[in-house]
Amino acid sequence: MLYSRELTAHLGDMFQVNAAILTSFLLGIGVGARVAHRFVRGLWLVELGIGVYALGVAWTLGSDTQAVLEFLLPVLGQGRWAVALTAFAFAFVPALLIGFSVPLFSLYARHYLGTERPADAFNIVYWIYNLGGAACVLAMEYGLLRALGIQQTLMFLALLNLVSALVLRPLVPPQEQAEDAREPVPARWVGALFTASALSGLFQLFLLKVTEIVFGPFHENFALVLALGLAGISLGTWLAHRWKARFETWLLLGAAAVGASLWLLQPLIHAWGYVNGAFGVTPLLSSLCKGVMLTAMGLVPLTVFGATVPALLGQLSGARTTAGRMLAVSSFGNCLGYVLAVAVLYENLSFRLLALLFPVGLWGAGLVARERSHTVSWGARLLPLPLIVLTAATWSDSLLQLSYRDFATAETLSRTLSNVREMELLKRFDSALSLVRDAHGEESVIINGYRSLVASRSGRTNLSELIVGTSPALYTPRRERALVLGVGTGITAGATASLFARTDGVEINPAVAEALPRFSPNNLGLMSRPGFQLLLEDGITALARSQERYDAIVNTVTSPLYFSSSKLYTREFFELVKSRLAEGGVYSMWFDVRVTQDGARIIFETLRQSFADCHFVFLSSVYTQVVCGNQPLEPHALPEEAWPEDLKALFAAHGLGVSLNELYSHIILRRHELFATDWDAPLNTFDRPELEFIMASVSLNQGQARPWSPLSLVQVDLSVPGFAGDPLSLDALGVRCAVLQRVSHSLDPMCRQLLTNGGRQSPPLSYVDYLLRWDPEASPAMRLALVQELVRGAQSERALSVLEAEPALSRAGLAAEVLRLELMLQLGRPVEDEALVRLYRQGPLVPEARRVLARVMAQRGLKAEALAHLEFLRKLGPPRPEDDALREMLLKENTP
Repeated sequence: MLYSRELTAHLGDMFQVNAAILTSFLLGIGVGARVAHRFVRGLWLVELGIGVYALGVAWTLGSDTQAVLEFLLPVLGQGRWAVALTAFAFAFVPALLIGFSVPLFSLYARHYLGTERPADAFNIVYWIYNLGGAACVLAMEYGLLRALGIQQTLMFLALLNLVSALVLRPLVPPQEQAEDAREPVPARWVGALFTASALSGLFQLFLLKVTEIVFGPFHENFALVLALGLAGISLGTWLAHRWKARFETWLLLGAAAVGASLWLLQPLIHAWGYVNGAFGVTPLLSSLCKGVMLTAMGLVPLTVFGATVPALLGQLSGARTTAGRMLAVSSFGNCLGYVLAVAVLYENLSFRLLALLFPVGLWGAGLVARERSHTVSWGARLLPLPLIVLTAATWSDSLLQLSYRDFATAETLSRTLSNVREMELLKRFDSALSLVRDAHGEESVIINGYRSLVASRSGRTNLSELIVGTSPALYTPRRERALVLGVGTGITAGATASLFARTDGVEINPAVAEALPRFSPNNLGLMSRPGFQLLLEDGITALARSQERYDAIVNTVTSPLYFSSSKLYTREFFELVKSRLAEGGVYSMWFDVRVTQDGARIIFETLRQSFADCHFVFLSSVYTQVVCGNQPLEPHALPEEAWPEDLKALFAAHGLGVSLNELYSHIILRRHELFATDWDAPLNTFDRPELEFIMASVSLNQGQARPWSPLSLVQVDLSVPGFAGDPLSLDALGVRCAVLQRVSHSLDPMCRQLLTNGGRQSPPLSYVDYLLRWDPEASPAMRLALVQELVRGAQSERALSVLEAEPALSRAGLAAEVLRLELMLQLGRPVEDEALVRLYRQGPLVPEARRVLARVMAQRGLKAEALAHLEFLRKLGPPRPEDDALREMLLKENTP
């Protein structure tokens, strides 16, 4: 787990690197187990070698991270496979040494414990070894890594290996016995073990993918799956030892148990929402609930797979080489299963077929492994069949195309499923991408369980993505070359490419890259755009290997909630970015409130110690862009001809009512307290990924967080214009806030405070006029509130004209009609009889309606009718002063 963190941080989180690490690990263990019997006297040297190698890796990669990024990666050349081979080589040596461990420890245990059966010694070692591994993984993820960081944790574990070597050094190694000759193992048993082990490797990837979808793509969840797998091996070993079940019987009964477990998997996914909603009220409780549910989902299959080697060894005499040979077969099978999963099966099979593959495969392996001398009943042989059929009949693939946030509560899952209208799943290698369209026309992209992007709403291209892609161009003295990290739907990259002569786009996920042509209307035909090239690799490795200097580097990767994205918010990455910026170049990134206030403070502190100046670009109250540079920033308007027509058309579809330069004058927020504030937060680094730890701990209960805004936290000053100029007047500030509201579809809390002086005054008419003119999508109730602001601002004529010109306001109900008639009375306009009849029918018991009727009756000289309405008002409640005044006037007129 530590090597995986180290290597993916420095070499990239590309699937080739991850595949190379795990393949190397499994192959190394297999080779080590296969030849371990030749090195019985070297057990202490094995432990010594594991520790020394770990210390060497910690020193090499931890002593100067910038040097590794700047010098090691360029040496590897431009090929992704060169990086993958490097990862393979790094992981193979410790894996080879680890492969020696269990066979050699088993021989020592057999010698010193004097067990009756050689298999007993193996079982003792195997269950203790894997149980210790599970405990260590959990201790690392939830304790050591957070307290010590990756490098010191690696050195701490290395010291444990060195201590082990010192303890083992004095032991007298076991002597080779006559019965230790090579033991023949039936080919059908070897084939059955290899098949079960291949299924085990595939199942671990399957469970990891389900975990990403249901609980989120975090290193913490990977650690839980790894610990659960090791615990499953330990439990399976203990059960095989206790029950002494025969290999064939174990496979057949295991097929039934796995079938039952997979049949219950989707009900358990639904149950997770109820459990987390009821008990997961804090990050700790959510994590405990998650651990319980994950155990219920995966422990049974992992136990079945984990017991295959002990069950087989229990039927063999146990020669010196046997345990190592069978462990090698198991490791090689695991490796083949994983490689097939990544290269072929995961991409081409549905989740339903993948789920059925495990019980069917175990069933077939059990039938192949059958012994003629030991007949298993037909009932046992056919037991898996009904469970396999039941799983096939009840499975729903659509459930596994959602985001982990959709599963957090039962209500959220029910609402999401009822709102989905269309789903499409694209898979490439070990990555999956879901395209989901809801009932409101919103098209979302879900990557490996993380809802990453919204491509469009109601047919309009995502405005925030367009802004993120174009804003850096307003800062750079030249627009020659740009780099976009995380292409996604291509909207941001397309907007950037339309303003820069050459643009490189980096995308780590091959499934996302293949989906790009689907978003051509939104990304300005990115893949066929002149000057654009797509690089399929990790953002850090692409940037480290390049010697180019960019006028703008735009980081639009998925949120740091996604585990592999959080390293692009580290000090090391920011330093690398600074070294790749051209003179006057800028770096742009984004985050939202899901990072939590603690996470935002970590980001702000890391930015503060990395860049000379930063500006914020408004996207919404909860979603912000940051533009930073190596020198003070000074944004400027672009010449009108610099804005391409196709780009302007995408912006125009949103009906903002301002030019693009005017838009940026409102949404660029230059003055703030980022650099003047001590954020009292740790730096986010490769060695101490503080942001990642926070993201994983709060991922399942974010719906309970209190509302907050990153812009409020950093105290941006809205009175300072986006471009150079004097502070904004109240009217100009009103227009700015109206534009911000139009961009984000809600009034920012800071704007509300400034415009209304904490609710003690009405907003300026400039704010009201803009929204009435350019916000046709506002609800009738919101537009009615704007009309009421016109009335308070002595704009009765304008207010009445808006009410009469917009039929949609009739949907605001009786309140809109009452206001219209009141304005007509105030302006001395005649009120039609039909309106009065309609008003009375709609609200005979509504005081405001009766008040209007009384005034109209009085205006028409119908004093008795007016007094009758006023009398009814008295019965409805205490009269208003204006009601009493009207009554007195009418009564005086009736006095002779």
